[in-house]
Amino acid sequence: MLAHGEAVLQVLHVGPGVMAGDRLELDVDVGPGAHAVVVAQAATKLHAMEPPGAAEQRVRLRVAAGGRLEVHPGLTIPFAGSAFRQSVEVDLETGAEFAWFERWSAGRVARGERHAYRHASSRLRVRVDGVPVHADALELDPEAAAGPGLFEGHAYVASGVIVGGADPGLAAFTDQDGVTAAAYPLGPDRWAARALADDGVGLRATVLGWSTAWRAANGLPALDLDRYGS
Repeated sequence: MLAHGEAVLQVLHVGPGVMAGDRLELDVDVGPGAHAVVVAQAATKLHAMEPPGAAEQRVRLRVAAGGRLEVHPGLTIPFAGSAFRQSVEVDLETGAEFAWFERWSAGRVARGERHAYRHASSRLRVRVDGVPVHADALELDPEAAAGPGLFEGHAYVASGVIVGGADPGLAAFTDQDGVTAAAYPLGPDRWAARALADDGVGLRATVLGWSTAWRAANGLPALDLDRYGS
């Protein structure tokens, strides 16, 4: 529990990473007036999988009116030969606050391995009182993933969505320190952001900047993610 009342949930993988046949599920319910932060302890490593083997993760997040949830899944690294599908379903009540910040690598970049996976997918859907307000799909196939609208030749990509709370001023986050970033409003109290980079450290700093800006706009201190993850 943080000093200002937020509960921190640290998500751990007890094994070396995600393997063929894994079916992972994460369900989080945040009640009225409760504040929570979900943080991945380390990067999600998608190991090589012999065809037709694949892995799947399903995330279900629900936040009641007056509740607040911030999620940092960490960096997902698809190894050569991996196949992975993720679905994230978010249901909010009016008056709830929510933020999701996602990062992906093109592969084990330090080994010179890029876009050698078989397929990777992440689909995010956000609803308020059952009405869809945001949907995002990252569909990665090696032949196209480096092209326009995806990695665009970079090694890392990130995206974020914020619903509720004060305006974080994400438009101030533009190209800087080797990171190409852009943000745009989805509505009067909703914002989205994207970033591309060849430096994973710089990209992480930009994503943490999104979080810090939102938290500051709502009177909360910055998160020390190094305390909870690597």
